Amino acid sequence: MLSRRRLSIPFVIRSWSSSFPPVSSHIHEDLKPINGQAIGAPSTSDVSGKTNSLQGLLLKRATNETFKVQPNPYNKHIDPKTPASRFSAPIQAQEYVKVLMELTLQSRLDPDFNKIIFTANVLTPTELSTLVQGLLISSRLVEKLIHVAPGTRGTEVIFNLYLIYIQTVGDRRLTPLQLNDLNRFVTFFIETSQLRKAQTVLDFILASYDNQIPSDVTTTIHYLQLRCGALPENWPAQPKAGMMHNYSSRSKYKAFDRKFVPALIGLLNSPTGEWSLRINDSLEAAIVYSLGFMGQLPVLEKYINQRWGISLNSPREPKIVETLSTPSSEILVSILTSFGRNGRIVPALELMDLFIEKYPELNLDTPFWERLFHLCTSMWDAKIDPMGQLSNGSWEVMKEWHYKRGTKVRADYTVLKDRLTVLRATNNYRGAADVITQCFSQLHQEDLQSTEMMAIVQKYFKLVLKNQAASGCYHQSLRLIKNASPSQELAKSFREYFNLHRQKYVQRTQKRSEAAQQKSKAFDEDEEEDMLLGRLW
Repeated sequence: MLSRRRLSIPFVIRSWSSSFPPVSSHIHEDLKPINGQAIGAPSTSDVSGKTNSLQGLLLKRATNETFKVQPNPYNKHIDPKTPASRFSAPIQAQEYVKVLMELTLQSRLDPDFNKIIFTANVLTPTELSTLVQGLLISSRLVEKLIHVAPGTRGTEVIFNLYLIYIQTVGDRRLTPLQLNDLNRFVTFFIETSQLRKAQTVLDFILASYDNQIPSDVTTTIHYLQLRCGALPENWPAQPKAGMMHNYSSRSKYKAFDRKFVPALIGLLNSPTGEWSLRINDSLEAAIVYSLGFMGQLPVLEKYINQRWGISLNSPREPKIVETLSTPSSEILVSILTSFGRNGRIVPALELMDLFIEKYPELNLDTPFWERLFHLCTSMWDAKIDPMGQLSNGSWEVMKEWHYKRGTKVRADYTVLKDRLTVLRATNNYRGAADVITQCFSQLHQEDLQSTEMMAIVQKYFKLVLKNQAASGCYHQSLRLIKNASPSQELAKSFREYFNLHRQKYVQRTQKRSEAAQQKSKAFDEDEEEDMLLGRLW
């Protein structure tokens, strides 16, 4: 079980004016004077009436300062069978950050506060769960906490809430509600890149189940992410094509359990087991990511064959046809990423072709295409693929998929940026012209409000127009500008750009012509001189 050490949060609350009474299990006789000062002898900063830190608030509360209790304006509470708690009103008003700050303050004031939250009617169990859920699903929570408590880290405040929470749980087996709350903590810490804190919460969950993983999909996904490598955003940088990762390197993110995934796959494939009914797309993707991170591609290929009947080298293993469900875009992204990590993006593209062919109703969303082109660009090596065929092939796959569904290729900035990287490096202006034709005519004025999108549009047109001007094209360039320019202003600037480079082309052509004429004239003069000398001899 985890140590019950308290978290030190220096200067958590600055100028925090509390409106709730302190809750204590005993009189605060054990508060230590600050800087050797006796309690009751205010410092210079306290005389000014300002409280600039958590320590200051503690000192003021220790001097028995009076606090007012806000009446409950709702005259109701969450659970009608339970008396209203001290924090029922702000919980009902969804003032979750305010309640969090009060809990943090009082837990620092009283070491035993966490143990009496329920017995002293500070919060009911349902209200505590409501607080956790309301906070952790809130958008931009860390920024809100930093705004309320300047100079502190929002993740530390949430971790302190976690420590308060587990004190209310004790050593008992978690209820489904408590398990859900703790998984919220894990998700929050993963999303804020606090993996050690996420591991700490996961340890507590496992300890509550005698170090066994509960039959819960969310907990299982978190285990795969934290113990088996299913967090691709934390993977080390990908190598160039033809190179493999050194799995023994000292990476901060490692797979600690290499036996769990095969065992889990065995449970999923058991038609009589409970896991076969619980699996979802997120769990499937986490399994794929784990196998890809650990480099277990043979196991991954077998898993793909078993789950979706897709194989590169061998016939499909016997499987009940009705059990084969169309994979989601999330799953296909995980397959692409896992193969790409191991330097096998070409087989991954072949698998995508097989998926598209086998599942016509397959829905490939924007994140899928973004991930595909990101992988193609990050793994592209000009020495191995000087023409950029990997990116070109991916573009053709995307065009074909949209064509079969009667839709147009969406002008997504991330895809356009990665595609342009290869096109410019290979000077493939014809490929850039195809992108312009497919995408840019759909853009509207509001799309061009983004400076990034405006810049990427200009780069595509300039790559094409510069090369076409250098090739002597005229009508083709003007037709492209007329048909594909997103706005009249851009069309005007593109014509000016094209005319500038066309003039350079004309001047360059004239210089070459004049140089050729000069060379021809000099040659004729030499020939004539040789003939005269021959006659003299």
